[in-house]
Amino acid sequence: MARARRLALSLLAAAAIAACAPAQRAAAPAAPRPAPQAPAEARVNLMAPAPVALLLPMSAGGAVAAEAQGIANAARMAIEELGPDAVTLSIIDTGTGERSGERSGDRTGASGAAAATRRALDGGAALILGPLFAADAAQAGRIAAQRGVNVISFSTSADVAGGNVWLAGQLPSDEARRIIGFARDRGFARIGLFRPDTPYGLAALDAVRGAAGGALVAQGVYNRSFEGIQAAAKPYADQHLAAGADAVVLPEEGQGLRTVAAFLDFEGVSPREGKYLGLGIWAKDPDVRKESSLQGGWFAAADPFRRDAFARRYAVRFGEAPQWLTPLGYDVAAAAVAMMRAGREQRLETPFDAAAITDPAGFAGATGRVRFTRDGLNTRALAVLEVTGDGFLVVDPAPRAPGEAAGF
Repeated sequence: MARARRLALSLLAAAAIAACAPAQRAAAPAAPRPAPQAPAEARVNLMAPAPVALLLPMSAGGAVAAEAQGIANAARMAIEELGPDAVTLSIIDTGTGERSGERSGDRTGASGAAAATRRALDGGAALILGPLFAADAAQAGRIAAQRGVNVISFSTSADVAGGNVWLAGQLPSDEARRIIGFARDRGFARIGLFRPDTPYGLAALDAVRGAAGGALVAQGVYNRSFEGIQAAAKPYADQHLAAGADAVVLPEEGQGLRTVAAFLDFEGVSPREGKYLGLGIWAKDPDVRKESSLQGGWFAAADPFRRDAFARRYAVRFGEAPQWLTPLGYDVAAAAVAMMRAGREQRLETPFDAAAITDPAGFAGATGRVRFTRDGLNTRALAVLEVTGDGFLVVDPAPRAPGEAAGF
């Protein structure tokens, strides 16, 4: 009876899921792009602050504009704290992400991101930070490559990474490796995946496949709505149990996550006999602890102590709490400052070249170190957290740097 009561409560709350934003904002699929251009090597005057452009959809409105403003604030904060003498930052609006050229009748189809990129380059930018969405990042990369400039985007879409484009977004692939590796070390060897039918869900599928390999023994997908979760839970549970899976990855957040967990528990995928696993978006909603089926679940995320410390500093500086993506602005601006300082020390007139961006030591960011890899992706120092009735508990601390063994 108690389990049925919990499920009923979750279902009442789940009516709003269909109107929710996707788990992690993803742009429409990126436009087809030619083979990536070689990483660029823009030259700068080492005696002056390096010009860096930050491309964001400041005028998009709503939650997107709020995220953009948070990223911009954090980038300014990083430069103020770490290196106003090293970098000057120009913030350029990419618009709404729609194809503004088509709206104005321009048959070239130039987007807001394309126009913003050209404006940044015409202003002398030696490095571009942003844009936010995958399609915009692809365009920015193509245009910037023609002028010898590299791009560090906030996208999480691996389709646009490579050549002169790197991704700064927190990647599902990185999080999946961390949580599945941790679970395997503790005896959970047969992994399932129950995911939403969204761009983020597809990214999670690729990430879990890459991390679990042959250990991925069950897969299910649902429409991100009350009815969709209800319809898909039992077929997935039947497959999970028949395959002998002992853990399931749930790439969801908030009320959607709580509802998914309640349905799976009701259908026999017991978190008391196996393990619910998650990615970093679990941390977006501390109220997931209220769903008893999630208590005891593990997920990989940035070090919560570092994130909280950053949030306190940000609130003092700007008078409000940071948005979810806000720390990324600090990360990329801090990296730009570090690269410019290293360039001066080594007398390198190309401080933002591929060798600098992919420095094996990585860069100190808002929530820990981030290292950019040669394939245009990144890896971060992630902790493993457990959901408890009192909140999130760190059960395996983040390593000091990406790629190191966990713990201190």
